Amino acid sequence: MFFYNKTIAVKHVPERHTTISIKDNLNQVLKYWGISENLVSIVSDHANNMMGLADLLNSENDQELRDFNENLLKRKEIKQFGCAAHL
Repeated sequence: MFFYNKTIAVKHVPERHTTISIKDNLNQVLKYWGISENLVSIVSDHANNMMGLADLLNSENDQELRDFNENLLKRKEIKQFGCAAHL
C-alpha cells in the first residue's frame, strides 16, 4: 500500500479563521474535486479552531442524514489527529 501527498488547493481566506469558516472552505475544495466521501482523517496543529474541525464535519454528516434521508452508513467517522511536530 502506498500513500501519496498532494496539494489540491491553496485558498485565500480573508475572513476570520474560525472552525466554521475552515470547515466551509474545506468542504468547497472537497466538493470541487468530488472527494468529499473520501475524507477519513485530518492532521493539524493544536489550535482551538482546528481541533474541533472533525467533530463539526461529523455532526454535519449526521445532519445531512436527517435532511436527505440517505443511507451513508458506509461512511466512516472522520478522525482528527494533532501533529506531533506542533506539540
